[in-house]
Amino acid sequence: MNRFAHGVAAPPQRGVLRRSLGSVLVLALAGGAQLATAGPCNQVSYNPDLVEQASPGIHTSTFVDEVVLGMADSQVKGYVATLTNARGEIVVEIEQGQARTLCDPGGQRAFDVGTQTPWGSVSKLITTAAAIKVARQFNVDLDDPIVNHLPYRWRSQLHPRFANGESGSGPVTLRMMLQHRGGFRHSSCGGRTIKQRLLDGDAANCAAAN
Repeated sequence: MNRFAHGVAAPPQRGVLRRSLGSVLVLALAGGAQLATAGPCNQVSYNPDLVEQASPGIHTSTFVDEVVLGMADSQVKGYVATLTNARGEIVVEIEQGQARTLCDPGGQRAFDVGTQTPWGSVSKLITTAAAIKVARQFNVDLDDPIVNHLPYRWRSQLHPRFANGESGSGPVTLRMMLQHRGGFRHSSCGGRTIKQRLLDGDAANCAAAN
């Protein structure tokens, strides 16, 4: 793979990624504590450093332009974005902006793959991609009820709210869980475990815990 600077005199025109990317995972890490605010120390030029590898069916230059243009709207100081193929091989890796500016303690530092940031909601993307990969590998239907994939000792104890849905609307499925439609009312719910929440119905207990 060749490392090179990919820069242009003006921001790219917004394009549409028309070619099929196949099975890819896009991971963009942007530090939540590094959101830009007005000031000279937050000026980030369009000059991402990236690694690119030829891959059939993937228009890498369009991918780079789309990511950079989209992230420019988010006003983060820096980020890393990685595109991989179905075999897990890196096709494009973009390193853009700063982890620290001249105004931050410790001085200026470029944002790269070694920059540590809070995970935040990025973990949802990784979990979803991993779940879909396992479902494909073992031929699992995403519309299966979750009860079919819980540990056996949990299944007979699953609360009717998750087994049958609200007012008998139907069981909660794997697809619903991936789409945040599983029926969990609060993210933390007083620190109770997923097992506790599945077995007792979640809603009433979470309301009491908050």
